[in-house]
Order: sequence, then structure tokens, then C-alpha cells
Amino acid sequence: MLLFAVDLIVFLSLAAQFAIAGYFLYLVYWLIELPAADSVVPPLPAELPHVLIQIPVYNEPLVVERALVAGRRRFDWPRDRLTIQLLDDSTDITPDIAVHAVARLRRDGVDVAHVRRADRSGFKAGALAAGLALSDAPYVRGVRRRLRAPLRLAARRDGRDPGRNRRPPSCRPASSGATASAIG
Repeated sequence: MLLFAVDLIVFLSLAAQFAIAGYFLYLVYWLIELPAADSVVPPLPAELPHVLIQIPVYNEPLVVERALVAGRRRFDWPRDRLTIQLLDDSTDITPDIAVHAVARLRRDGVDVAHVRRADRSGFKAGALAAGLALSDAPYVRGVRRRLRAPLRLAARRDGRDPGRNRRPPSCRPASSGATASAIG
């Protein structure tokens, strides 16, 4: 009788394992066979906010043009609602290259500004703050020169936000206490 009970327990446990494995394979099959759900992209608001892209550089002649062009191409936003600032504190030939790159983008209809400062006070943060003072855009994007990740926005937190409660897709508010943010 004891041997029969042990055999019955072994048989029931194997049957349970077989049932669980069969259910798992059933789920895997339907996961593969089901068509991918069409992701519905929410429509953009009727009036999109103005966006400022800031690209700080210092003595980097090899990356200025690439950074400007990539900053425009990788950020899908209407041209009339987008401004690019090249914040250039360079002391070498970078400003000469930047002038030509900015002129090419302006010919293509891109609103781009080449911002130069007399002194480098504050270094990169000073350049970002100086550029931010020249614009009233509610959203700011600081671009690193690697430009690998998709670009996202940061809302201004300096009191000059026009009060829009809606944010464009993939926006994150800037960190508290910062006037300009480089998220990426």
C-alpha cells in the first residue's frame, strides 16, 4: 500500500509538471502568433511650444559642424518652432568654422544663432546661462557633442515659463535649481 501511494504521488507530480509545461508552451505559441498591436501615436497639440537647442563648444573645430547638423536632424520639430544656439567660447579656429556652418544652416531655413562671449566666466554653465538669457523658449535641450541618444526636452524652471500645462511628447521637466539642463 505504501508503494502504491508513493507511485501515485510521483505520477500526480509528473502530470502537474507536464500540464504546467504544456501551458507554458501554449502561451509562448500565442505570444509568437499574435500580431503586434499597432501602437497609436497621440496627435500633437494644435500649437506646439517653441524649443531651444543649446550646443556648447570650446576649442573643438572638428565637431562644430557635425554637432550643428546632427542637432537639427536628430530633433524632429517644426522649423518655425525651433531655435538652435551654438554657444562658442573658443579661442582657436573653431569660431571661423562655426560661422560657415551657421551660414549653411541659415540658408536651409534653420533658425540658428552663433553666440560668443567676451569672457569664459562660468565655463560651460556660464555659456548655457548666457544663451538661455537670449531666448524665451519654454523648453530647452542641451546637446552633448556625442549625439548618440535620442533628444529629449527639459522645461524651463526660471520663472519665465509661459504657463502651458501641456508638454510635447517625451519631455521631462528640468531638475530643480537648474536654469539649463542637458538631458540625454
